[in-house]
Amino acid sequence: MEILPKLITKKDVIDKFENEKQYSNWIALKLKSNIYKKVRNNLYALVDPSINDIYSTKFEVASKISESSFICYHSALEYYGIANQVFSNVFVGSLTRFNNFVFNDNEFIFKSAKNIRFFRWKASN
Repeated sequence: MEILPKLITKKDVIDKFENEKQYSNWIALKLKSNIYKKVRNNLYALVDPSINDIYSTKFEVASKISESSFICYHSALEYYGIANQVFSNVFVGSLTRFNNFVFNDNEFIFKSAKNIRFFRWKASN
């Protein structure tokens, strides 16, 4: 039985395949059988079959959008339990630009970061 990560990108698993076509077939099979759900291009979340929803939190998804992404602003306060309200938008700082998108009723909003040298920790899967 293979252990599947909660969140994957192509870069995370491509070395397990002989070529890109094998990877494409594998991810297509996982999506068709509802093992993974597509979050956005090149980001997939493992589905919990008992509730038919993903295992990952919106914060884990946000930190996996790009290699440099991290939660910021009120989303960081919400993660640490300091905010007194739960929001449906997640502010994501990143060195790499991405288009805002909606997944599982949460809007992931890009905020440009000049550098991330002060950040030591990211939510991990």
